[in-house]
Amino acid sequence: MFPNSWVSGAGLVSGRLDRYLKWATWAELVMFLAGLFAAYCWYLQLKGRASPLQYLTVRIVLAVLGAMGALSGTFLSEAMWNFWRDHDSSPKGLKKLWNWIMVLFVIFGSAAYYHLVYKPQIRRLSSPG
Repeated sequence: MFPNSWVSGAGLVSGRLDRYLKWATWAELVMFLAGLFAAYCWYLQLKGRASPLQYLTVRIVLAVLGAMGALSGTFLSEAMWNFWRDHDSSPKGLKKLWNWIMVLFVIFGSAAYYHLVYKPQIRRLSSPG
């Protein structure tokens, strides 16, 4: 985590990054599904069957999806850690729980934190009243 990161401060609570954070969570899901597909292809190879991984285009698509997911996971993790540290208004015990979730489940912990903590708190901050 970088102290002067561009995914910290007012950008996190103003809603300017919401679109990018939403895309990052979707990219993580696509990366996970691509990983499952690659594992299935590996299983097919072990069984001696034809695997889609023998085609260069399939390998390129899986590589692009993996790279996109890794970059978006890094972005989302950085943003959620900065929000957790500086702006999260949850009780102390709940913050500790989310700390452990984001430490143990690096990629999907940040995605869960985005949906279950970040979005509701941002909605509350931006609602008029």
